[in-house]
Amino acid sequence: MRIVLDTNIYRRDFALNSNDFKIFICYLQKINATLSVPQIVIEELCFLHDKEVDKLKSDFEIALKNYNQTSINESLLLVKDETKQRITYKEFLFKKLGILYIDEPNYKNDYLKEIVKRGIQKIKPFSLKGEEFRDALLWLTILDYIKQDQYDDNIFISANVKDFADEQRKHLHPILQKELNENNLKLAFFTSLQEFNKTFSLKIDFITADWINENLDWNRLNKEACKEGNIHCTYFFELYNRRSIHKENLEFYEIENAYLDESVYDFCVREISIDNYAVEIFLTGVIKTNFFIKDKLSSDFISETISTNFWTQTKIEIRDKFVVSYTDEHFEEQGALNFY
Repeated sequence: MRIVLDTNIYRRDFALNSNDFKIFICYLQKINATLSVPQIVIEELCFLHDKEVDKLKSDFEIALKNYNQTSINESLLLVKDETKQRITYKEFLFKKLGILYIDEPNYKNDYLKEIVKRGIQKIKPFSLKGEEFRDALLWLTILDYIKQDQYDDNIFISANVKDFADEQRKHLHPILQKELNENNLKLAFFTSLQEFNKTFSLKIDFITADWINENLDWNRLNKEACKEGNIHCTYFFELYNRRSIHKENLEFYEIENAYLDESVYDFCVREISIDNYAVEIFLTGVIKTNFFIKDKLSSDFISETISTNFWTQTKIEIRDKFVVSYTDEHFEEQGALNFY
């Protein structure tokens, strides 16, 4: 899934602290969605944020001055925190969104001819007044972007129902929808984060790391994940080469013990059907291995035991809020270069 938020969605909560934004960001992390932030949106956001902050600062300074002129008991001082490093809104936004997949589609000079045409002919998102240059630029950026790299689900969220929505202010305007259909493109339209969350995010709100941990059959997972066949042989060879105190060639190895941490490291959710989800889970554990080499003098085997971490991943299916199946097929551990 790839999602584009219009400037007006961010502008309602510049700090992204609302409950709607928290639910939305959590959902994107769960499904490994891509958040697309077009260049026009970033540039507009930075300008509007700085303008809003300057206005609030000016209003605050005036209010503070009026207070000090009125109060007979005390005066207040404005103390600036000089130690706090100033950052741009773009830096804040990307840092706040954290580990999400983010891309920044740029607008192109080639759009100008099409924008002029739309402005003259009053083609959506232009209105009869022909003043929606910025909206046309955003729309062409979205169109061009999904043409180049199609996703199963493309989402556009904008509160600008006047220029993007139909008369009922719920769905995409028929002219814009026709344009999508003519280009065989799919784009779902929402007018708010709350509406999007109700359709998508809240359905999997119950799927958290804690919920998964509590509902997994860890005995079953341990039996499958820790089988030698589910841990690639190169893992053991590399482990021996890096950790062994011996320099002789390895003859063979045996797994003495292996167990999972019984805590999901990460997970990714994919909807199969209504109330039915496939969840890829990432697991870590500890493995204890005996390595055997031949003594050059006696020809007897010398053993050395090495313990280290390993990771694997598998899939489960959740239906009606119950774990109903396990794939019992685990990703082969090949992270030989990622030892702790």
